[in-house]
Amino acid sequence: MADKTPQERVRTDLVLVGNMAEQFAVMSKGKYHIRVGIFGDKSARYADVQRSSWSGRKLKDSSSLKSAGPGELTNAELGFVHEMGSKKVGIPRRSFLQDTFLYEAAALNSTMQPLFLTLFKGGKIDLFLKKAAIACENLVQMAFQTGGFGKWPALKPATIRAKGSSMILVRTKQLRFSISSQVVKA
Repeated sequence: MADKTPQERVRTDLVLVGNMAEQFAVMSKGKYHIRVGIFGDKSARYADVQRSSWSGRKLKDSSSLKSAGPGELTNAELGFVHEMGSKKVGIPRRSFLQDTFLYEAAALNSTMQPLFLTLFKGGKIDLFLKKAAIACENLVQMAFQTGGFGKWPALKPATIRAKGSSMILVRTKQLRFSISSQVVKA
């Protein structure tokens, strides 16, 4: 049997994820879904945050922070610009949400399969959903760590000099750590 082309593998992986999603929809009777992105409580950006101010996913002390001023982008707006790119201001498309789930379906599928098995063996749907949502968040974090799994355009030398790092989409880490998930009852 001949090896599949990359496009065929992506289609196959998306079918597998789609089949799992269909099975889940049947089991949950369409009552729940998972959202991954930048939501209202994580949308604000802070004007005086430095790289060292972030400790994992939480600020060491957010009580004294000032919100970015008028005209400053929120994390949601900044995320949208990078998801879509902006030819007008010379920002290439660096999708950390849409492309991550489209092209890394196999990674998500391999993470989700054991979770589905647990659910099929009588697990609770709310626990499954929480674990599945965290798996989705972790996949997005991997996109940030790997430069979009190696697919994002490299930074320009001037950008690297200005920010002092070659890490793509990571300056203050506010955008990266604004990604969260929600389990929503329909």
